[in-house]
Amino acid sequence: MNSEKPHPKNHTRQPNKKSIAITLSRAQRDTQFEYINQTANHYLSTNQPIIAIDAKKKENPTNFKNKTTKDTPPKSEPTMVKQDFPINKLEKATPYEIYTLFRNIGFENVGLNTDTAEFAITSIKKWWHTMGQQTYGAAKRIYITVESGGSNSVQVKLWKVKLQELANELGLVLQISHLPAGIFKWTKIEQRLYSFINKKNTLDSLAVIVSLVGATTTKKELQIKCVIDDGEYPKGIEASDKQLSKVNLQKELLHGEWNYTINPNPT
Repeated sequence: MNSEKPHPKNHTRQPNKKSIAITLSRAQRDTQFEYINQTANHYLSTNQPIIAIDAKKKENPTNFKNKTTKDTPPKSEPTMVKQDFPINKLEKATPYEIYTLFRNIGFENVGLNTDTAEFAITSIKKWWHTMGQQTYGAAKRIYITVESGGSNSVQVKLWKVKLQELANELGLVLQISHLPAGIFKWTKIEQRLYSFINKKNTLDSLAVIVSLVGATTTKKELQIKCVIDDGEYPKGIEASDKQLSKVNLQKELLHGEWNYTINPNPT
């Protein structure tokens, strides 16, 4: 066995490089999208809510430098901002967006912490109490479409445990469908909500975020409600296998890892 150490001239310390992609066949993607479409139409026919959810990139809401080019001041008078990054982590804002399909209604919960499964569930709960319950007072279940990664990933145990807590609290059945990986540009959040919100100018403060996002409209009469969430959602919290075993989860026959239903636990 060759025990010689690698020559330092041929080896350097360097980060990992994304070169191994997780690929799905076109048939797999088409099948999942067809399933989501059929399920959404069924919910529509029974007047049950269908929502798309997603956490967007963090914003620097206190007039820090960013890559925006939407402002159009005179050429010799650029918009003055602070240094490139905030010193206080609370000066970063994480928007969690919820779009109600077939109603053209949006909801944005702007958190002052990082995106976690608990923050995602809190955002859904706020949407329900702020907008959803008013529109779907007689609802018995909610259909939630969501991406496959992030705080609401198919592999995050805490996401499912917190979904169970939400189902128990609201007394509603929660049906979940994850979108195939790598298609975030096709989501309803991206096409029907974020693309319009993102046309706004630099977001100088939390107050500006709320006012500008809330004033976002389209020719199809999009309505958006924006609220600030100052709750603490620490990173690194993981659910145990024991907690996961208590989740009343039923997998669908088609892609059970992507499509599943969480029923309220019996009291």
